[in-house]
Amino acid sequence: AAHLLHLHGIGRLDIAGGAPDVLATLTGISSGGSWSDTGTILFARQTVGPLWRVAALGGEPVPVTELDPPRQISHRQPHFLPDGRQFLFLAEGVPEAAGLYLGSLEGGVPRRLTATDSGGAFVPPDRVVFVRQGALVARRLDLALGALTGDPETLADGVGWERYGRGGFAVSGSGLVAYRAG
Repeated sequence: AAHLLHLHGIGRLDIAGGAPDVLATLTGISSGGSWSDTGTILFARQTVGPLWRVAALGGEPVPVTELDPPRQISHRQPHFLPDGRQFLFLAEGVPEAAGLYLGSLEGGVPRRLTATDSGGAFVPPDRVVFVRQGALVARRLDLALGALTGDPETLADGVGWERYGRGGFAVSGSGLVAYRAG
């Protein structure tokens, strides 16, 4: 089966053909989604608000993050870590509360990792990449500490990013990183 996230909803599409199964509807412009190997989908239901989760088999979506109003207005661009429980996401809001966060499906208070212009992605074995001031950078993620460590490594300059925190890059499961010049 193929997984599908589009403007109006989240669905599952059988590669052999047929109509997609709608798993959840969106109430505005989606601001990213991530599908774990353990069968959970995280998504931003609209451009303002928390992140939501739904089972890959369908069901009622429930919020998985909680905003810190008025300091935060949205959580966007989720990206699961390989364990399928923890995830990265971008918080929009006042400078001291915005940035890249580490959250967990088990709940708890998410940890702010760094200021950034885009959502982040995990690169095996232990790096997180994101766009900061037009540069694609990588930092080591220490999961025991729940923090980024070491100095940022610049992977590329002049990398594009779009409104709603979409970075102009993608990461494969093997760790290859592709990016779009800004």
